[in-house]
Amino acid sequence: MHIDGLARTVEQGVSAAGGKGIIFNTITISDGISNGTEGMKYSLLSREVIADSIETVVGCQAYDGVIAIGGCDKNMPGCIMGLARLNRPGLFIYGGTIKPGEGHTDMISVFEAVGQYAKGEINAIQVKHIEEVSLPGPGSCGGMYTANSMASAIEALGMSLPGSSAQEAVSEDKQIDCARAGEAVMNLLRLDIKPRDIMTKAAFENSIKVLIALGGSTNGVLHLLAMAHTAGVELSLDDFVRIGKDIPVVADVRPSGKYLMSELIAIGGIQPLMKRMLDAGMLDGSCLTVTGKTLAENLADVQDYPEGQQIILPFDAPVKKDSHLVILKGNLSPKGAVAKITGKEGLHFAGPARVFEGEQGAMRGILDGEVQPGEVVVIRGVGPKGGPGMPEMLKPTSAIIGKGLGASVALITDGRFSGGSHGFVIGHVTPEAYDGGPIGLVQNGDQISINAETREMTWHVDEPEIAARQAAWIKPKPNYTHGALAKFAKLTSDGLSIHLRLDDVYSYLAVQQLPQLEEILSPQLKPLKVIISSSHAAPPNQMSFDEWQHYTINDAKILSKQHRFSFHDTPELPTAEALKQAELILRHTPLRGQDFLYLLEDVFHMLWQKQTGKLRTLYAMASRHHQPQDFPERIFDQTPILASYFNLGGRQYQAVDDLLRLTRRLEQQKLLTGNPIFMIDHIEWREHLISDAEELNEIQSMDPELDLYLALEDPISWLLLAYIKEELADYYNIQLNVYPLSYRGRDEFDWSLATRLSKRTDVEFTPFCRPTEQAIAPMAQLFYSCPEEQRIEAMYQILQAVWTRGEDLSYAPHFKHLQQQLNIVDLTQDDILAKLQDNDMLCEMKSQPNFP
Repeated sequence: MHIDGLARTVEQGVSAAGGKGIIFNTITISDGISNGTEGMKYSLLSREVIADSIETVVGCQAYDGVIAIGGCDKNMPGCIMGLARLNRPGLFIYGGTIKPGEGHTDMISVFEAVGQYAKGEINAIQVKHIEEVSLPGPGSCGGMYTANSMASAIEALGMSLPGSSAQEAVSEDKQIDCARAGEAVMNLLRLDIKPRDIMTKAAFENSIKVLIALGGSTNGVLHLLAMAHTAGVELSLDDFVRIGKDIPVVADVRPSGKYLMSELIAIGGIQPLMKRMLDAGMLDGSCLTVTGKTLAENLADVQDYPEGQQIILPFDAPVKKDSHLVILKGNLSPKGAVAKITGKEGLHFAGPARVFEGEQGAMRGILDGEVQPGEVVVIRGVGPKGGPGMPEMLKPTSAIIGKGLGASVALITDGRFSGGSHGFVIGHVTPEAYDGGPIGLVQNGDQISINAETREMTWHVDEPEIAARQAAWIKPKPNYTHGALAKFAKLTSDGLSIHLRLDDVYSYLAVQQLPQLEEILSPQLKPLKVIISSSHAAPPNQMSFDEWQHYTINDAKILSKQHRFSFHDTPELPTAEALKQAELILRHTPLRGQDFLYLLEDVFHMLWQKQTGKLRTLYAMASRHHQPQDFPERIFDQTPILASYFNLGGRQYQAVDDLLRLTRRLEQQKLLTGNPIFMIDHIEWREHLISDAEELNEIQSMDPELDLYLALEDPISWLLLAYIKEELADYYNIQLNVYPLSYRGRDEFDWSLATRLSKRTDVEFTPFCRPTEQAIAPMAQLFYSCPEEQRIEAMYQILQAVWTRGEDLSYAPHFKHLQQQLNIVDLTQDDILAKLQDNDMLCEMKSQPNFP
């Protein structure tokens, strides 16, 4: 409503300072209008569009500097992300907060009135009156909701002028702030100070500390993480946990407190709070700001709050002694969840689940009385991919408060919350339901407990039942398959993480793949996270630890032979001392990226190949010369694991087979962009094409061809030909060319793997009926006796006869029966063995991926 007027004031300030200001605008959306509707799914997405458009215009027009003005929670981080990408001198101006409504009301009063009406506490006329008087003019929502939280965080970051975050939208102070911005940006140009000079790790830590002290929005977590990532600063949930232990919540402001932002402005805004925090050693005063001065210099002359004010409390008598932003983990949120718990809601909650698929169902359940006191409301399918867009759950949380259930109901979701949400609410649950996360498996009545003190969220369902539900889970179809939301869902990724245990032999094999895997990962999947656990999960099927170890080592011997892994002939479990040394080396090393992965591989070699001398030498160097490192892509924890596995897209995959398949799949995607060649002539190819149908959708318009080189005595050839033909080629219009290969006595393959693959592809085969050397020539003769356009179908029927029905084509009756079935009248008289040898030669000439 007023941002365009502020922009004109900024333009005048730039001109007065000797520059030339040019106004351009970007899009924004109203969360107030879209909340609770399908349109809310576009809210978080708009942050990316705003950043993209600022980058596009400034980059195209070659502007020297940028002043970005924002007034709602998504456009503010969007502006900062745009500035960080461009890294040209610039700053941010907050559009300002709204004045209070009649009777100390604001936007949240409207949403909570809906719940009060459903409870019967107020009538429709009263609801309408609250709607009419709560929003008296321009400005962002009036509490310490996401807009005011982010404005404060950005000022603490150093990216806006002192005081910019604590001004009413319609005020003389805001006009002065805009006029001063022109002089400030010209000063930044003269001093050549750029956004990334200001947005350092220390500055982001200052920002987090001020956000916590103010009791700010949970959205601050996801926005600050995105801003830091864009600025090239490593910031993680662990940083919020670490910082939050030492910073108290001291602001008694809405939504959890009493006062509105305008009342905080009246006593001095956030500058006196930041001065208090600086004096207490909580903030780093050396951080640079857009004034060209340090934070300490900006705060040097700031006066304290007036005596007797009750909005900002003393550090020794806080609202909460540590952070209200609680990062919860546990079996319901293995990767974390974010809660805003000030303490007035309590620190513990336990109860049965009441599950809803989406926000609309939850609203009906709350307003119609389905939700009862003592229950944990679960709203799922509203995450970044499942929504898609991760919409806010403001309406359900407000309805809960309005119905008087705020103290007796908890709410968890894979979506997010408005800054105005309060109560016992936990959002950002990951992995989300769409990715097969545990939240997607919860059923009505399951017991859930939440402990804010231990930072745990526990789903009280036993492991066999969880495993059964996981097996029965079916990935939902996407809600959007094209357009901006579909693009957002596709680009949203938690990356790839590999979970290891130093005394797990599968981990030893898996790490030998990691450097190659990391090299071919797309930017969206990087960095590859390595999570090392020191805790051993219980073996399956009531096996003892020794039995499990014996089984895994024998299995590893087979895998290492099949895939040419480096492996000791007589492996032994590493000693406790060696494991301790190895963990310290990995904790202390400053190496990152590929260098760390190579070190990780070397350390595993030392452990499992009894290279104790090398291990002791590295241990001595690491313990003497390096301190423990804290990198977000390297995590050490106590989460029990049985064997190495990796997470991708919220789903869990087993190393080693799945890891090999993933590596090959990523390599093959490079081939698919050109003239793709697939050689299926050995067990090495395994199950690598399974689940690739979605990826191939993108290339079907290219009329691609697949050259299939088939080893007729290999069961994988039959399974993959059947799968490719039925699920990929016919559906995606891919032309297949089949080339049978000579018999080579390929003896080493895993029948259990072939059986698993058969189940996954629904392709039947009879184990242990592989054709003999004498059967290969008759199989090829039938193939080459068919017209060329019928050979794909012919090969399908030939392999089906051999591998499904167990027919031996060196046996004349079987051969003649299949000849009749294929409608072959005259058999070819060509030299079949010569043709097979030609195919062998062609196969060897083809450019193939580098397999392990």
